[in-house]
Amino acid sequence: MLEGTFSDEHGDWPAGSYLLNPEGSHHSPFSEQGCLLFVKQRQYPGASREHVSVKTHERSWQPSVRKNTSWKKLYAQEPYTDFMRLESWDTPAEIGQINFPHGAEILVLKGSFADQYDSFPTYCWLRIPTGGAINPTSNDYCELYIKEGALAICAARSASGFDSFIEKLSQYPGAGGKIHTIWIHTVLADQSIQGCLYNIR
Repeated sequence: MLEGTFSDEHGDWPAGSYLLNPEGSHHSPFSEQGCLLFVKQRQYPGASREHVSVKTHERSWQPSVRKNTSWKKLYAQEPYTDFMRLESWDTPAEIGQINFPHGAEILVLKGSFADQYDSFPTYCWLRIPTGGAINPTSNDYCELYIKEGALAICAARSASGFDSFIEKLSQYPGAGGKIHTIWIHTVLADQSIQGCLYNIR
């Protein structure tokens, strides 16, 4: 949940909430005042996954083994390979190279960061390929949603593999890449839905 409050029959979920609705589940979403969500559909195969709801503002940042980094756990469950967390980077340039041996997806939630190639503002989404890395060069505080270990699941559905892909969701409604569908959308008070559909196949 990025902005506002999202609701369903299970409760109200303010900005900063994380929800995982497993395969085969359903709910009846609405929002009294409108809200902005980051939604990925069909990304959690596996009937034994748990339903997860986390109000991240109620959890404290934990120190990381990586310099100038703190984190909050969102989801990890055996035997599934994917795991999700929030990270905060106090001074990104001092972190050094960050390796992703199994690939990763990153959404900038707050602030921005830059590397030697580009800058990534709030709501910028990145997909890092297996074996990829990033080298932050900026000094601005930022908070990120990071998902690792999921590209193997996606690759099982596509023989074409993955390349790096960056989408600045906050700047334009374009799309490209492979396999997934991403929504950044607004649920209005009258229950209509507006926004951009990102077809990443």
